[in-house]
Amino acid sequence: MNKTLITLGVGIWGVIIALNFLLKGYLEYFGLNSKDIMSTLLPLTIIELIAFIITIFGLLKDN
Repeated sequence: MNKTLITLGVGIWGVIIALNFLLKGYLEYFGLNSKDIMSTLLPLTIIELIAFIITIFGLLKDN
């Protein structure tokens, strides 16, 4: 188990989830529909998946 990779992955994951939550609220406030919001937040979803992969890799890696 590699604690650095786990910490990095979980840290990125937490920031992305918070940004996703905040930006979704702002975009709904400006009157965008659901499809526009999802297309705008797609890069955050991709980064979230990468952070998940980093975390899993850190859990499975032997020192």
